[in-house]
Amino acid sequence: MASNTIAPVRLLLLEDNPGDFRLVQAKLADAASGAFVITHAVRLADALKLLDSAPFDVLLSDLSLPDSDRLDTVGTLVRHAPHLALVVLTGSNDDAMGQLAIGQGAQDYLVKNDSSGGQIARTLRYAM
Repeated sequence: MASNTIAPVRLLLLEDNPGDFRLVQAKLADAASGAFVITHAVRLADALKLLDSAPFDVLLSDLSLPDSDRLDTVGTLVRHAPHLALVVLTGSNDDAMGQLAIGQGAQDYLVKNDSSGGQIARTLRYAM
């Protein structure tokens, strides 16, 4: 008998702030329990290594990292993994930066404090 189980989405979450990481993780767990398997990276260099060593379905990335900032982060990720859906996380009141990130190749953006778990899950799925 065939199973109707959908495989979980393999998400690489690039976020240097531990509180923001835990918040996104909790929101996704509440809204879509078991639907996402999250691998966490704190630095862009770590994310690039993970992208080379494991398959992912989607990448959710903060823009300000210890080793990269703003559109440089987007450009590096898009060049390194052009096949991978990228959604960026912006700080509050940073819609303009989100729009610029889309212009650089991101599929979408989310404002950290304004995004519910359901919205995050839907945005990641649509980006794929």
